[in-house]
Amino acid sequence: MQNVGVVGGGQMGSGIGEVALRAACEVVVVESTDATAKACRRRLEKSLVRAESKGKLTGAGGSTAAEVLDRLRVETDLDAMADRDVVVEAIVEDAQAKESLSRALDDIVTAPDAILASNHIIDPDHQARRRDQPAAPGPGNPLLQPGARAAPRRAGPVPADVAGHDRALPQVGRGH
Repeated sequence: MQNVGVVGGGQMGSGIGEVALRAACEVVVVESTDATAKACRRRLEKSLVRAESKGKLTGAGGSTAAEVLDRLRVETDLDAMADRDVVVEAIVEDAQAKESLSRALDDIVTAPDAILASNHIIDPDHQARRRDQPAAPGPGNPLLQPGARAAPRRAGPVPADVAGHDRALPQVGRGH
């Protein structure tokens, strides 16, 4: 998976994009406005130039910040995500906006085995109904199975069989 997309180029999105660039991936970051797209590119340039000055870009698919930045496009059109193998959502923490983006990406991203990732907890049963997929990960259906585009499980007690003993996993997520 060499074609990575990031929706949202703020601190988190820029960081995700930089990690992918350093892993020698082709990266497209989509921002909402020209001004925020320019800010994202400046943030990445500054960070990569700093890394170059410290000799930390070796093995990053280029030994200079300019060579690494050649694999970056910052766009304002969500359709730029169409050919991505992995798309990571990194937009504002607004459940409605994230759900709307998820629906849009479902229609835009064309690769059947693409991975759409989010840090937002979406009801897996809702996602399964929308995508005609099994409701939740389980035996033979891992969370990030290619093609499944599975959503994260809901935070809360989750039954697990650990070394033959049934138990509930602790609650995870913010505030727990």
